[in-house]
Amino acid sequence: MRRNADAFKKARKILDKITGENTQATVTAMLIQSMLRSAAITPVATSNLVNSQYYRTFKNGTKWLGQAGYTAEYAARVHEAAGSLKGLGIKRPTRGGEDLGDYWDGANGPNSGEPKFLEKGINEMIDNDFENIVKKEYKI
Repeated sequence: MRRNADAFKKARKILDKITGENTQATVTAMLIQSMLRSAAITPVATSNLVNSQYYRTFKNGTKWLGQAGYTAEYAARVHEAAGSLKGLGIKRPTRGGEDLGDYWDGANGPNSGEPKFLEKGINEMIDNDFENIVKKEYKI
């Protein structure tokens, strides 16, 4: 019977970690990494869009949830743009003589970005960072 009690205590300790502050830290780390990955492919003309990034964690009942996005008024329109000019080599208008690269072509300009930048950043985090974040935050 003692063995079962020890196993129960160990299981309870693990479950407390999963539902406690470690979960908030894990969700926060995932959001930060997602936004870092998104920032790298966010279109930049004036820096307003990329600088409008935000993330927050909040508790809903027993669950920790996260929200991330951009507060710039035009963020959703840019995110959802078709990107039909991507890869066509069409130059963006210059600003103050500065070359802003091609529309939607990050390889041909520092400020070009990609459509669906937030969605892609989150997916990149899931594909490349998720497992390591969970292991680090839960100390697995």
